[in-house]
Amino acid sequence: MLTEAARIAWLATVQHFEDRYAEHAKALGALLDAIQPGRSVVGSDKSPSDGEYAVLKVSAVDPLGFQPQESKVLLDQTDFDPQHKVRAGDLLITRANTPALVGESCIVDRDFPNLMLCDKTLRLVSKSDVSKGALWHMLQSTRVRQQIVAVATGTGGAMKNMSQAKIKALRVCLPPSRRETDIVEAHLDDCRRALRECRSRWVACGEVRRTLLNRLLVERSR
Repeated sequence: MLTEAARIAWLATVQHFEDRYAEHAKALGALLDAIQPGRSVVGSDKSPSDGEYAVLKVSAVDPLGFQPQESKVLLDQTDFDPQHKVRAGDLLITRANTPALVGESCIVDRDFPNLMLCDKTLRLVSKSDVSKGALWHMLQSTRVRQQIVAVATGTGGAMKNMSQAKIKALRVCLPPSRRETDIVEAHLDDCRRALRECRSRWVACGEVRRTLLNRLLVERSR
């Protein structure tokens, strides 16, 4: 599949730069000003309509892009806390999920004033001299994923958790200079943009296929 090939190319490019700058690896905590957790609030099983406040599911954090529809309407709308609302540019990471998905991260592309972080989604606030985009790309690397799998804890196979201390201890590779970082980020952004375009085209093809099949069924039923 073309989408999978694009994903592999993106992650291979991430791996290339991680290998290149391995000697400059730092603890994630040294690259951050803060980690801001969300709140534990009760939500229903439905997505919000216009004007309703909602809390994120962990599935909202997707490396291919923030998924705002993965949220739950607050049963008590007064539970919404503005300090935890989702904002453009937020670098989010999940502290709890299945073994394969715990520690997933994404950057939010725009403001969502009706959505708030849950207690399992954390906002990573990078230092002013650290490129948030480059940091996010490097969090997708094989070495970082291996570290996350190694430190995530849980009694069963269904859900794993990471403490803030373990998140801060993750070793992440970034170039030593901002100029190099900007070059790396530009290359990785190009790869990810191609991946997202492939994914969009794949989804569009699926919609066309469903439409044609529906028309065929209608014609046959006449």
